[in-house]
Amino acid sequence: MKLDEEVFKKWISWAKDIKNDLRNIVGNQQTFLGFTEVVQANWEHIKRHNGVRFCYFVRTCYGVQAAMGIRRHLKTNPDSISLLQLIEQIAKYANQFTYDFYISQYPIDKSYINWQEATFSQFSHDGKVISEDIIEADLKNASDLGEQIESFVDRVLAHLDRRGWDGQVTYEDLELMIKHFDDLVCKYLTLMTAEGYSTLESAIQYDWKAIFRVPLDIRK
Repeated sequence: MKLDEEVFKKWISWAKDIKNDLRNIVGNQQTFLGFTEVVQANWEHIKRHNGVRFCYFVRTCYGVQAAMGIRRHLKTNPDSISLLQLIEQIAKYANQFTYDFYISQYPIDKSYINWQEATFSQFSHDGKVISEDIIEADLKNASDLGEQIESFVDRVLAHLDRRGWDGQVTYEDLELMIKHFDDLVCKYLTLMTAEGYSTLESAIQYDWKAIFRVPLDIRK
């Protein structure tokens, strides 16, 4: 396998698709955490007005969606696009992924800062070629952190596995994994697309919680 411009363009395309999908996952978590704050602040009111069932329904739906989304980016099936699939591809080509190749894709602009060198150095020990062990460490950390979530989805959500499942996944586990993915995808997006990100969280420009402060007109 040879690392060339065609392979690199494929990675860029993948990175953009991964960004869009994980941005939705991160955004849904933002909304769920906001909803949770509303519920916790109004729990007694919710119980008095028979709203517990609805709140647990939202909680369950979010949990399933989040776990499935996480699992989607843990899988490295060759027929799918995922964050770990992209990172695994980079690891395979690491010894060909040189700094010279990188600046051939993103030439240095002498009128601007040399961001290429600083970005590349996050993935290389010597600044000359991508270090496979750095990439492999990112793969292992994400795989280890998401192992229980992946197993839960495979054996409980996607299938009713005859072996059953005696593990445990909490909402805190989902939150931690999504935060890890957010950090990881931003790191690799900067390398692959030359676009700097610190988070995929969005700044919501309107008060979406307002719906919980006014009564619904159920006659409509």
